[in-house]
Amino acid sequence: MVRLFKVSVFLNVVTGLGLATALQVLAVAIPLKTTEVALLRVDPADERIYRVEPISVEVDGFELMLEKMARRYVAQILAVDGISQGSRFKEVATYSDQDFYRQFLKENEGRIDEAIEDGLNRSITVETANQVDAYNGIYQYSVDFIQTDKIGRQPPEQSKLRAYLEMTTRPQEVTTVERFENPLGIRILKLAVQERPTT
Repeated sequence: MVRLFKVSVFLNVVTGLGLATALQVLAVAIPLKTTEVALLRVDPADERIYRVEPISVEVDGFELMLEKMARRYVAQILAVDGISQGSRFKEVATYSDQDFYRQFLKENEGRIDEAIEDGLNRSITVETANQVDAYNGIYQYSVDFIQTDKIGRQPPEQSKLRAYLEMTTRPQEVTTVERFENPLGIRILKLAVQERPTT
């Protein structure tokens, strides 16, 4: 009877150690199942093997991502209409440096509200976006666009303008919501708009 008790204790200890080891292996292996966003462009006629890398500043396509952000940001922040203003500005707030966004609203919110009350419908058509400079993790872009203002039945007025933006990446600020749309945490630091020089 004592012998059976000793065998039972031994088997219970071995089973417990085996279970603890199995749980430890699972705990270590679980973080391996993460999803990383990556850019992948494939030519269907090509049979090469492609290496997929997570998006980072060093990956080809990073400049393309910045250019896309510059184009979209200018179109979203400068357009004016009574219907989509709220949803567009939510997106603009997400991609803006908080100090810059607060200052922008302080300077422009009243004018935008008055323009909406007057029936202004401003559309932005982006023509080009080009990188001007890059230093210390800050990327400067110029975006040429056409601004079309229409009020009621009046004929539309068009202006050819240029916006200058400063952007940076802040991956430490990326929220769960923007993890797949903006994995690098691109933030707009400054925006200036001026008339396009005529050449």
